[in-house]
Amino acid sequence: MRIFPSWLLRFHQRTIRVSDIFLFLKQFTLLMTASISMTACCDILLSQQTHFRLRSLIRTLKQDLLAGKSLSHSLSRYPHYFGPLTFQLIQLGEHTGNLGGMLTLLTQHHDKQLAFRRRLKQALFYPCLLTVFALLMTDGMFIFIIPRFEALFHEANIAIPALTALIFHLANGLQTLHWLLILPLLFLVKRLILPKPLASPRPRLQHMLMQAPLICRFFQKLELTRFIRHLAITYSAGIAIVDALILSLGDCHHSPLTTDIATLRRQINAGHSLHQALASTQSFPPHLITLIKIGETSGSLDRMLHQSADLLESDLNALSEHMTQLLEPLIMLVLGVLIGGLVLGLYLPIFTLGNAI
Repeated sequence: MRIFPSWLLRFHQRTIRVSDIFLFLKQFTLLMTASISMTACCDILLSQQTHFRLRSLIRTLKQDLLAGKSLSHSLSRYPHYFGPLTFQLIQLGEHTGNLGGMLTLLTQHHDKQLAFRRRLKQALFYPCLLTVFALLMTDGMFIFIIPRFEALFHEANIAIPALTALIFHLANGLQTLHWLLILPLLFLVKRLILPKPLASPRPRLQHMLMQAPLICRFFQKLELTRFIRHLAITYSAGIAIVDALILSLGDCHHSPLTTDIATLRRQINAGHSLHQALASTQSFPPHLITLIKIGETSGSLDRMLHQSADLLESDLNALSEHMTQLLEPLIMLVLGVLIGGLVLGLYLPIFTLGNAI
């Protein structure tokens, strides 16, 4: 028995989350490694899939496969769900006859990426949730409670201090514009309950965030970690290091890193090793260059790239925990000042009213 109508379920499921895509690829890979044909894999996944949009994607994928198209060509119809790294590795697996191995490599990469995003979101979840609900409660006070105090003070015909008058003025403004505050807060709550993929912010927002040194350091390390992880998986797949550098850049918006990668390609084309090219830039820390030098010397560069990505992720987790520890007392301080100012502003006229009586 359905509790909600089908059209409402479809509206709720209009977006495929990154975790849904990762799970689909993982299940598809497990079925393929069990020597099941790709069309049969689609049938099995369709039989157990409840997500409306994901069912449509799998059905389209099956139709393309039955028409004789390749898996990479079928997935290329959904560039907003499958990035260029996925297309390139699947296409490479099709050309080399190692599609199952490339899909396994992709799923391992996606598992690490999803676990990394989950840890970052868990570290930032409590401060964001605390801020959202505190702002909702403050908005409720301005809309429902403070106007009653204003009516009470006007009926008593007492002098209103400047702080109280300012609070009443803000409350009167929010009476007509409160939805402008509620809608963004509801959007933040939705993002906390149904989080989107963690990605770099837009260039204008990123420029504003980069003004804070700790946030600037966080985003620089985040993009460097993503780049090294992508470089590790592309190099492990057998892609030339020059091509892997561009493919690993992805949707990076950090201009210094983009410039340094162009410099890396020029120096590698000129005959320099990877660690020598990295040493001539400013975006890569010395310990990372040392690990890559060891990997190139010992012939285990792919393993060292993966270990470097793991090390950078550990540093980023420690930095996010440090930011969380700084955010929590800062949020409590700001909320304490806000709530304390509201209480003080409302009680000042009450003290005057008591003296008048």
